[in-house]
Amino acid sequence: TEYSVLIAFSNPMNKGFFDALDISAAFRYVQYQKVLITYQLFGKFDVRHEMSERAPVPCPEMTDIRAQIDALDEKLVQLLAERQKLIEAAGQAKPRRDQVRDDARIEEVVGLVLETAKKEGRATEIAEPVWRQLIESSIAHEYRVFDKR
Repeated sequence: TEYSVLIAFSNPMNKGFFDALDISAAFRYVQYQKVLITYQLFGKFDVRHEMSERAPVPCPEMTDIRAQIDALDEKLVQLLAERQKLIEAAGQAKPRRDQVRDDARIEEVVGLVLETAKKEGRATEIAEPVWRQLIESSIAHEYRVFDKR
């Protein structure tokens, strides 16, 4: 059985941390008084490490820019959660373990991402390594899902 706990954040701007690619794990991460805590299935609190305060703002314009980045990051995490559900569905659907990793599909996805980045006039040197890491992490997760069934 999975349990969750709700703890109010001491600072609404700091919403805690979590593994973006393993959001459905049995842990819930929250920030409470500058310490990252996990509430585990057995009801024990485990302090992971001290957390730092929000970074200082080097100029007034950065307050708004950072707020926009934080909002975008939140949307990205939601999209990653949707992507993870599809990865999990793939791990359930594939009939054989050797079908989890598909090198042709990896290159197809990276190619599509780079094409989109170029169309948008954005840096492919950012997009490519980010997507390759996302894909590798997704494959590792898909193997875990496949092996659990």
